[in-house]
Amino acid sequence: MERVYAAGSLALRADDRATKMAATMLQALGFLVIEEILADGTLRRLERGQAKQALDRPWRLSKPAFSGEIGVPDGGGALPT
Repeated sequence: MERVYAAGSLALRADDRATKMAATMLQALGFLVIEEILADGTLRRLERGQAKQALDRPWRLSKPAFSGEIGVPDGGGALPT
């Protein structure tokens, strides 16, 4: 989580299941936003409960919005200035 918050976002390989399982727990608590990286490079935000069905794809983890709105990353996943 520290790496995600420091960088604003973090890409995970498809086979990094241990980190993905931890991320799903942090998503449920509102600490992370999970996006699936599709084959064409676009992102699809995964809602709570959807993440476990997308374990075979790479993910991008982002910190939630600085405003405190749960489930919405800061613009582009970057830290606010």
